[in-house]
Amino acid sequence: MAEAELARRGTIIKGEVELTGHSIDRASEILNPDDWRGVGLHSKLYEMAATAYTFTKKSDGDDRVDHDGLCFIFKHGNHYPILKTVMRSKKNKK
Repeated sequence: MAEAELARRGTIIKGEVELTGHSIDRASEILNPDDWRGVGLHSKLYEMAATAYTFTKKSDGDDRVDHDGLCFIFKHGNHYPILKTVMRSKKNKK
């Protein structure tokens, strides 16, 4: 059902990263709406997460990636990495 709704909305899912509801909620709180309003929050977060995941060291546990001012936390899924949450990166705070 969720896949049908995403297809109806025109959301493209390429299958590189899975997003949790929590990660989408967190992204809606910290990302500037002007950055995702035209493409949709899910699509923008998916694109950002897939890019960030390319920088992981792919450990056996959860992976934390600081990329583009944000911190992405991935969990290893059965088929794809799962974005558990996203937050502002502490590395960029002064």
